[in-house]
Amino acid sequence: WSFDLNARVTTDATLPYSLFDFLKRGNSGDISDIGITADSYLEAGFNYSFPLLDDKLYIGVRAKFLMGVARARMYFTQFNVSHNEERWLINAAGGLDITAAGLDVKTELNDHGEEVYKMDDISLKPTSPAGYGFAVDFGATYDILPNLQASLAVNDLGFISWSKKNSISGTSTQETEFTGVTVPDDGTEPAPDFDFEMLKFNPTDGKSASKMLRASINAGLEYEVWRHKVGIGLLYTARFWEYKTLHNITGSVNFHPVRWFT
Repeated sequence: WSFDLNARVTTDATLPYSLFDFLKRGNSGDISDIGITADSYLEAGFNYSFPLLDDKLYIGVRAKFLMGVARARMYFTQFNVSHNEERWLINAAGGLDITAAGLDVKTELNDHGEEVYKMDDISLKPTSPAGYGFAVDFGATYDILPNLQASLAVNDLGFISWSKKNSISGTSTQETEFTGVTVPDDGTEPAPDFDFEMLKFNPTDGKSASKMLRASINAGLEYEVWRHKVGIGLLYTARFWEYKTLHNITGSVNFHPVRWFT
């Protein structure tokens, strides 16, 4: 049996290839699925593991109670760019979701007289949990041979339910163009008349949301040599993020000369 407390922060961002293709080559195109998400939460885990099959198989499970501190997501499902010798044109559609207790976001009026969030004036002083959730981890190790061990684990299978009263939401549907500047005869440098209007979000009603954690799968093999003092390992990891699943394969060599030091 064991017990643990953890503070966790998870952040992931996606910037598609088409965005960099536009920035580097100036190619017009349809750019979609731009986004950044982040969440912070506390977890209290209760762990139990036990042997089977004459200690060849070990199974472990962890049940985790979660308290959400804050979450934020800004995304654009559409960010189309076109240009010619006369102008640059951007058509964008996206949204904003933030949940946190003690959140203060001020608003202002844009050029069209609409109320929008001031993204440069956000203050956050967490005062209480903004959501609750539950998750489990499962794992097992099996001694295939005296010197060869296989392992498998599935982590963070669970969710957090974020409250409505601590949430704000916004949408942005904008068409912005830039036609250049006119340099006066005296050579003074004018200020470009261009504003990132797509980064200004119109307030909408906040809503509760249940969000899955970023689950992961780990599978490994380790072969020990030199009287179990050196382990040669191979680990495969798959992590399920907001927009895609990422895969890793890691090779390792572990040296443990005595039981308490590795």
